[in-house]
Amino acid sequence: MSSGPNRRLRLPVETALVGGVSLLILAAVGGVILITFFTARTSTLELLRDRADLGLELLEVIETGISIVAMGGHDLHHGRG
Repeated sequence: MSSGPNRRLRLPVETALVGGVSLLILAAVGGVILITFFTARTSTLELLRDRADLGLELLEVIETGISIVAMGGHDLHHGRG
């Protein structure tokens, strides 16, 4: 073997095939993982938004109920009930 500047790296065909197939598998699995991550992230944010909206609606219902009770108690306290 010469150690000059024209020396080329020679890979066996098996090594190149195994490396190529490994890279293809890695790219496919990585793509699936990325798609799953972004889909799950979007879904989680939508669910959190829905929960927050539901919580705000519940607070409005509770506030309305408290207001009604408070006004009713106020009317009773002043002898109008």
